[in-house]
Amino acid sequence: LSLAESLSKNTPQLLAKMDLWIILLRSVILGQKSFVSMPPAKALKLIEEIEKSKKIINGTNSNVRLIVESLFLEF
Repeated sequence: LSLAESLSKNTPQLLAKMDLWIILLRSVILGQKSFVSMPPAKALKLIEEIEKSKKIINGTNSNVRLIVESLFLEF
């Protein structure tokens, strides 16, 4: 969870990393070779959680670290 703390200090960089995570997880769903090995259903659930987290970060004045920690617990 120390990674969550370091990521939460730079919100624009965090959002860019979240976009990258989504791209990697989409490649899992499409069956392409990827660095990530997981079932497509799990990848889809993670994409949904990442999108929900991005929406909360962008739309509210919330604790970014808490949101990222919650997201990491989904992995």
